[in-house]
Amino acid sequence: MAVTLPQDRPPQARPAAARPCRGRRNARPGSGAMIEVVKPRRGQAGPPDRPEYFSGTVRLHHLVRPAEAGKVELIGVFFEAGARTIPHVHSTDQALYVVEGEGIVATERERRIIRPGDIAVIPASTWHWHGATRTSAMMHLSMRPAGPTDWTVEKKNWDDY
Repeated sequence: MAVTLPQDRPPQARPAAARPCRGRRNARPGSGAMIEVVKPRRGQAGPPDRPEYFSGTVRLHHLVRPAEAGKVELIGVFFEAGARTIPHVHSTDQALYVVEGEGIVATERERRIIRPGDIAVIPASTWHWHGATRTSAMMHLSMRPAGPTDWTVEKKNWDDY
């Protein structure tokens, strides 16, 4: 939906919905809270700090790195075709929002194909892995409250993929 703005009014006099939000802005005057607008970019993604947690080529763009437990962690994850995580368990719930490509998210009991617009929610303490299909690269946003991840869990059916 396009918004037509009167050109005779300065931006601060326009309705809030009509003003673009770029970068950080105060959420409420005097509150000190900031709104941060971020966008995942393949060109800013780098190799994982711990490449042993992945199989295949994966690049990460850390959009929000929480300074303390309980804050939200947000990572843009770019998987080449066939690349994936090794099995792991998070101490917190995790949501994966697929932006492009086709991927798989798997638990001990099921494997699901995920496509752009899909959101896969993995409950805390659930053994799982996720990544691109063999024939398609995939990019997803990983969103979860900060907390430990156990990467030393049994691989179970992971090698069967």
